[in-house]
Amino acid sequence: MSLNQVPVKRKKAEWCDKNTEIMLKVCIEEVNAGNKPHNHFTKLGWANIAEKFNKATNLRYEYKQFRNRWDSLKKEWQLWAKLIGKDTGLGWDGEKKTIAASDEWWEAKIQQNDWISKLFSPLEILIRIHTLESSVFHNPEE
Repeated sequence: MSLNQVPVKRKKAEWCDKNTEIMLKVCIEEVNAGNKPHNHFTKLGWANIAEKFNKATNLRYEYKQFRNRWDSLKKEWQLWAKLIGKDTGLGWDGEKKTIAASDEWWEAKIQQNDWISKLFSPLEILIRIHTLESSVFHNPEE
């Protein structure tokens, strides 16, 4: 095997809250630019996401790392949407970074849904950004 054929191991992506927020803002830009016409970003959309994110963070993440993060955040968003359901009277507690609801509401939801413990900080960032652009993850066909 020649030196050119030696596979290069890519550095594992580290998704802190700030990097997740940057990625999601770039994704929103690409949605607004028309680079997510249906269920998926176009090749140009993914290329722009990588370029803009890497420029903003001085990192060198690749398509697969962005796609993995996107898929993970989409699953978390779907859990959040399922949790909220059609409930009204809920808000967002910016200090606690959580859904603002009564203790009774939380107790009922926790009893109904054992997966609530999967909700964590990057999802909360996503929820805040979701208020800016609901079409990022919304797909009525799924």
